[in-house]
Amino acid sequence: MKITGRSAEAIFDSIREGIGSGQLAAGSVLPPVRELAERLGVNRNTVAAAYKRLDGAGLASTAGRRGTVVRGPAQA
Repeated sequence: MKITGRSAEAIFDSIREGIGSGQLAAGSVLPPVRELAERLGVNRNTVAAAYKRLDGAGLASTAGRRGTVVRGPAQA
């Protein structure tokens, strides 16, 4: 799945849509913050903010240097 966006909100939305559509399955490891920031041409703090928001929404789990792992779609 290709993650897109130039803002934390857009990156969050892109990943959330990937999780919702099944393109990013539970247990998938997201790219490291620095790697994704470089790929998207944004500051790493922008990607870190998106990942933090995913964690807060229960869509992913961040574990520092161990990476960010998809939890799966939020349960309604």
